[in-house]
Order: sequence, then structure tokens, then C-alpha cells
Amino acid sequence: HHAVPLHDFDYERHALEKAVEAADKLGATIDLEIEPGFIDRVRTYFDKGPSRVLHLSCHGHPDQLAFENGSGYIETMATEELRNLVKAQNAGPCPLKLVVVNSFHSGRIGKAFVDAGVPHVVCCHHTEIFRDKAATCFVKSLYRGLAENRSLKQAFTMAQEAVRVEEVSKHVDRYVLLPQKA
Repeated sequence: HHAVPLHDFDYERHALEKAVEAADKLGATIDLEIEPGFIDRVRTYFDKGPSRVLHLSCHGHPDQLAFENGSGYIETMATEELRNLVKAQNAGPCPLKLVVVNSFHSGRIGKAFVDAGVPHVVCCHHTEIFRDKAATCFVKSLYRGLAENRSLKQAFTMAQEAVRVEEVSKHVDRYVLLPQKA
């Protein structure tokens, strides 16, 4: 196990709740279930198969899928296990259509989801901290765009522009929509 700084789960939860509240004001109904991104909870999510969208906020690792264990250490998941989890969910009545990854090394995690069969993944790459105003602005705008029934590509572009316009960050290249031809 490798020690990592604990993820600020409450900050992330609050940002997601605000994004859902904004979508609700637009008439969109979004059921939100928030759980820490521990590896056992990720497995449970796939066992239940409750949703077409997964918002995953976790630590990343450059060489593998990595999740916190709740004690400040990383547990890893093989990409083959992820592929099997996604395949099992996608065979059921509620296939996973979109994953939003908010993480260090989000591109690698996002690619693993795409390789596992998820049609679209939005990657929000962090370099150092999770209390990131730009990522919060991006996610809120992304979900607002989806609540307005925009296409994923339109909502993604709208979220990038919101980050630029609000001058939270000029580094919108850290937000990536996979696959690239999406």
C-alpha cells in the first residue's frame, strides 16, 4: 500500500449536490447517490447496476486504477476486473452510458472505462489538489448542459467555456471527452 493524502470527500459531495440542485431548477430529475469511491463501493455500484451515469472521484495512479481504502492508502483494481464489471452491467437493463472521472491521472482511468465498453467518458484531470474551483465549475456546467438536454459534446464544450469565461482557469485542456471522436 502507498500512503496518499485523503480526498476531501465532503467538498466533492457539496459540489455534486450543487450541480444537481441547478439541474433540478431546470426541470431535470436526477437521483443522486453519493458514496466514497472506495474499491469495495465501486464493486457494489456495479453489482447493483442502478444508473446510466457514474461520477467517480478518486485518487489515480499512473500505472493502474487506484482507489482510496478510507485509511489514506491506495488499493488497486486490474483493468480486466473493471472490464468484467462494466460488461456485466452493460448486459443488464441499465447499461452504463457515461462516466465522469474527477481524479489525478483521469485520462488513464477514463481510457480503462472506454476500453471496458463505456461509450463516453469525461476526464477532469487534477494535478495537485481536489479543492479545485475550475473542476467544480466544469462539473456544474457539464451537468447543467446535460439537464438542458444538450448533447454530451455540447455540454462538454459549454463546461469548458464556463471555466474560461469565469477565468477560473485557462487550462481547459485538462478536461477531455473520450473517445476523442465522441
